[in-house]
Formats: sequence, C-alpha cells, structure tokens
Amino acid sequence: MKTKKTGERSSLQNLFAHNPWAIVIVCALFLMPLTYAVFVFVDLKISAAATNVWFSTTTGTLFLAATASFATLICTISLILLLQVRIKTPLREINALLREYGSLDPQEIQLLKREEIRASAKVLEQVLSQARKQNQESDKLELVAHATDHAVVLADADGFLIWVNASFTKMTGYSLDEAIGRKPGHFLRAPESPPDNIAAINRGIQNKVGFDAEVLNQRKDGTRFWAQAEVRPSFNDEGDLQYFIGIERDITEAKRTENALEANRKELQKRIVDLQSAKTELEAERAKLAAFADELSIAKDAAEQANRAKSEFLATVSHELRTPMNGVLGMAGLLIDSDLSTEDHEHALAIRESGENLLVLLNDILDLSRLEANGLELECVPVRMTEIVNAVMEVMKSNANEKALNLIAEIDPATPEVVIGDPTRMRQILFNLTSNAIKFTDKGEVKVCVSPDLERGNSFIRCDVTDTGIGISREAQDRLFDRFSQADSTISRTHGGTGLGLAICRELAHLMNGSINVQSTPGEGSTFTVSIPLEVPSSESSHQQEESCASVDAGLDAMEEWKILVAEDQLINAKLMKAIIGRLGHQLKVAPNGVEVIKELRNNAYDLILMDIQMPEMDGILATKVIRSSDADWRNIPIIALTAHAMAGTRESYLQAGMDGFVSKPISIDALIDEMNRVMAGEKSDADTLDTVPDLNKPATDETSAAASVSSDEQAFLNDMLEDITIEDDQTVA
Repeated sequence: MKTKKTGERSSLQNLFAHNPWAIVIVCALFLMPLTYAVFVFVDLKISAAATNVWFSTTTGTLFLAATASFATLICTISLILLLQVRIKTPLREINALLREYGSLDPQEIQLLKREEIRASAKVLEQVLSQARKQNQESDKLELVAHATDHAVVLADADGFLIWVNASFTKMTGYSLDEAIGRKPGHFLRAPESPPDNIAAINRGIQNKVGFDAEVLNQRKDGTRFWAQAEVRPSFNDEGDLQYFIGIERDITEAKRTENALEANRKELQKRIVDLQSAKTELEAERAKLAAFADELSIAKDAAEQANRAKSEFLATVSHELRTPMNGVLGMAGLLIDSDLSTEDHEHALAIRESGENLLVLLNDILDLSRLEANGLELECVPVRMTEIVNAVMEVMKSNANEKALNLIAEIDPATPEVVIGDPTRMRQILFNLTSNAIKFTDKGEVKVCVSPDLERGNSFIRCDVTDTGIGISREAQDRLFDRFSQADSTISRTHGGTGLGLAICRELAHLMNGSINVQSTPGEGSTFTVSIPLEVPSSESSHQQEESCASVDAGLDAMEEWKILVAEDQLINAKLMKAIIGRLGHQLKVAPNGVEVIKELRNNAYDLILMDIQMPEMDGILATKVIRSSDADWRNIPIIALTAHAMAGTRESYLQAGMDGFVSKPISIDALIDEMNRVMAGEKSDADTLDTVPDLNKPATDETSAAASVSSDEQAFLNDMLEDITIEDDQTVA
C-alpha cells in the first residue's frame, strides 16, 4: 500500500510539474466551495438579523458568491501566468548557462530539462561547489606561481601573453600590464639568440607540442641573460588548444660556468692531445734510451773488462818490473856498502839513482791506477810532523846541494807534535812538491813551512812549499793538476817528468778531505799550499805509543840472531836476500817454493819466514794457509810477505791469509829491518784491524782476495795437501 501511495504521489507531482493549468483547475475547484461557504455563513448572520428578506438576500448572496469565485479564479490564473513569466524564463536561461559552462554529467543534464527550480538549484549547487574547488586550486597555483623564483607565463593558443607572475617582472623588468597581449619573442628575444633555438621554439608552437629550449633574452634595460624555457600546451575536453604554459629560469651563471667548462674541456683536450704526442715522443725517446742503455751496458761491461785487464796488466807489469828492480837496487846497495874505488862507487850510485827514478815512475803509475779504481786506502796512525818533514829534507838535501839551493824547513810551534794520519801519503805529497820545487828552481831557495790552518779550522794542518823558480803562468795553472799535464811542452824536454806528480798530490789531498792550490808569478816563483784535516790524538794514546816504541827497541836490543827461512824462486833475489840477511847477522835458508818451505818447517826449527808470493808448485798464499791449518808447533811462526805485487788490496789479502807483515819489492833494507823487528816483537800491523782468522761462514766477495776466505771445503783441501806433503816427504826420506 505504501508503495502504491508513493507512486500516486509521484504521478501527481509530475502532472503538476509539467501542466500548470492543472494547478489552476485544482485551485478553482478548491476556492469556489470555500467562497460559497463564506458567503453562506455571512448570509445566515444577516438572516438572523432580518428574517423577512430571506429570498432576496439569498439571491444576492449567491450572486456575490459566484462573482467572488470568478474573481478568485481570474486572480489565480493571472498569478500563475505571472509566475511563469517571471520565474520560468530566467530558470531556462540559468539552465542553459549551466549546460554551457558547467561540467555536467548526463544525469544532471536531464534534471535541467525539467525546468524545475529545485532541480536547477541542485545542479547549481554542484556547479558552485566545483567552482569553489577550482578557485581554491587556482589560489594555490597562483601562490606557487608568485612564490617561485622562476618566471611563469600563460599565453593563449596564438601565443599572446595573458598572465605573468611577479618573478617574470623581476627577471625581465616588464610588469604584468606591459606584458599582457604581447608575444614573448617580440620583446624578450635578443637578436643574437642562436637561430637553432628560435627555430625549435617556433616549431613547438606551430605543432602545438611541448618543448624545452635555451634562449638568449634581453631585459627591459637591454641587458642580456640566458633562460631555460619549458613550454607545455593545455587542451580542453574536446582536444582543442587553450593555453601555453611556460616556465623560464635564469641560467646565465650556469651558462657562463658551462662556457668556462667547455673552454677548459677544449684546453684539457688540447693538452691531452699534446700529452699523447709527448707520450709518443717519450716512448720513442725511451726506446732510444733503452737501446742506448743497452749500448751503455755493453760499453760498461767492455770498460769493466778493459779495466780488469788493465789492472791485471798493471799487476803483471808491476811484478815483472819490481822483481828485476829488486835485484838491481839491492845489488847496487850492496855494492855501495862494499869497499869500492871512488869511480866504482860513483858508478854504483848512478845505478841506484837510475833504479830509484824508475821506481818512482812505476809507483806513480800504480798510485794513479789505485786512485782511479778507488782502491787506495789510507792509514790512520799517530804521526809526528817533524819526522815527516825531516825525512823529506834528508832525502832532498843532496838534490838541493847539487844546484846550490838553500833548503829550509820551518815548523810553527803551534803545530801539534803528533797527529792522526797516513804518514806514507803525507810524505809522498810533501816529497813530490819539494822535488818539483827543486827541479824548477835554478837559484835561490826552497822553503817548506808547516803550521795550523786557522782559516779552515783547528784540526787543519797547512804545508806551504815555496820556491824562487821559474813560476807558472795563469793559463798553465788552470791545467796544472791535470794528469799527464805540464805548464808547457818544453818542460818535459828541459826538466823531465811525466806530469803525474801534482795530479797524484791533488787526488791524495782530496782523498784525505783536504785541498791543494798554487799561487805563482812567472819569473818570481811559486807557492804550493796543502791543507789537510788531521786529528790530534789524546795524550794517553801518544804516551802509550812512546812506551810501545821504547819496549820494542829494548826487546830488539836483547834479541839474539834469528834463523830465517826465505821462500824465493828467483836466483838473483835469493842471492840478494842472503847478502842482506848475512850482513844483519842472521842465519838464512832458501826454499824455492811453498812445498819446500813446509818440508823445511817439518825438519828444522825457524824463527821467521820471508815468503815470496808468486812461486811455482805452491805460491806463498797457499803455503801460508797450509802452515796456519797445521797442528804442529810451527803453525804460528811469523811470516812476512816479500812480493812485487803492489796493487790495491794486496797487503790486506796477505794479512787475511795469515801473514804478519808485508814488504814490497824492490826491497828497502831499512823497511825490511823495521818490518822484521815489528813482527818479531809481536806488534800488530796497521791492517790487523781486519780479521786475520777467516770467517768460515762468510762467502768470498770480489773485494777480498780468494786467498782471504777459507771455507770448510778449502780447509779440508789444505789438510789433505799437508798430509800429501808429509807422505811425500816421508817416502823421500825412506
């Protein structure tokens, strides 16, 4: 029932909504009875007052009721027509506007077709709600557009600006009123803007598509700036273009940085190309250097081989020259000491002087070879400067007397009495300088002065050798200390010499951390100055040295004659040794090689061995090792090396092999006596700081002689050799 009633009500509502005359009829039907009732009620009231006029009154009342009902109907119809004119027409216009501008769905469009106020109001309410939302969104978008630092513009479909934000004004200098109605390209685009960028923008607008572009713009004041433009089209629901929305940001600094980076990139690329070219060149140079290094390595090996060959040659020459020189000088010395006539004595002196001159030349060559190979080692022992100067004066005195020259020696009292140095090399320097001074001075004097060199330090000793000779020119002084160099070519013919003396002096001075220089005036003379740092020993060490020398002298005075075994294969040298040892009052036995030396030691007792090095069957070094490896009592017998080998390192190798002393040939009788006295007194050699007992755990090196290192295998070999010699000796006796 309820549903049926609801349906009937809806039918009546539709009837009234679509048929206004139905409302008029209903109103008339309703008003006529009502009017009639009113008039009846009034008539009854009147009749009550006058009952005699019922008919006339009733008739008048009916007429009045009919008239009032008709008038009411006319008024209702007029009112309805008025409402239709005043309300329906605007409602239709409102509905038309809603359909045109509102985003309506089909259901809402059907409601508007009813032309009902209520339906139109409902649709209008929805449209207004959407409008409020859109306004809110628009407010937000406008807030964002004004808050951003980028320029935001809105243009119509033809590209004319219809709105810009505040950042646009700030960026370009143009206000909203100045920009509206204008195309950006007409007043913002700089003439020098890249054509490709302009073409890309025009294509995007013509094709109604979005695009990004970099463009060079100009402000209102004419200044240029680079902008990054992002333009996007906006279409309506029908797909028609409505707007272009553009966002521009100032990229001037970024563009400047980009240009700088591009310039740097190009520069870097250029440098990379240059580096690649340089790398190619360097690789080519490296290849050349590698080839050159290979050549240098080959040349170095050849030079080292040549140097070794030179050293071996010099060693051989030294040995071969010193061996006969030993006989020449030794025999000359014996002749001089014997009873000779005056003429024969002079002849013997000439032989010895010539031999000594030859020996000086040989020593100079050997010293130069040692200095080149850095094989010359210095001694560090206490030295008395007075003894060195006096020794040089004693040797040079005869040469000075022959030329009637005054040879003067002066030692400053402030000079330390004892210093630490190499007496042999100091004597050699002073001897060369004094010999040259006498050689190049024909009259006058030669003075040797020794004093502290206070200008260079308290530890420096200065030696000045001054002459009144021919002098040296300034040009000649520059090459004076070069090897094989003399002041001029006539000197070698006039005064002789090889030009090695001063070169050796300079090398020795530098080796001792000193210096040498010359001051000379042609025709007036020269002064050679040597300054060498020499430490002063403590008073305790000097005192101990003096006591040691005194004890040695006392011990030698108390010694009896010695029984000496000489190992020498050269007959002349053997005769010389017999003569020298005989004159010294000692007993002598000669053995031609090392094997015979060991046999003699087994059969006889000896106090000392003078051992030649280069001998047949068994050399002196091997013989010494065999002796030291023996268990017999004679294993500790003192052994002095007598050899013509005088190259660098020979002395040390002999001492490491087990020998106790060293005397080079040609033998100086005084040197031999001093070495014999030292060894027999039990003194250690200056080189005995080296281990005389070979280290069996340390392998031999190139810098130590093969004789200086004894391995366990070699020890076994020496023992076997000693047993073989013993067995052979026993069989010979049998």
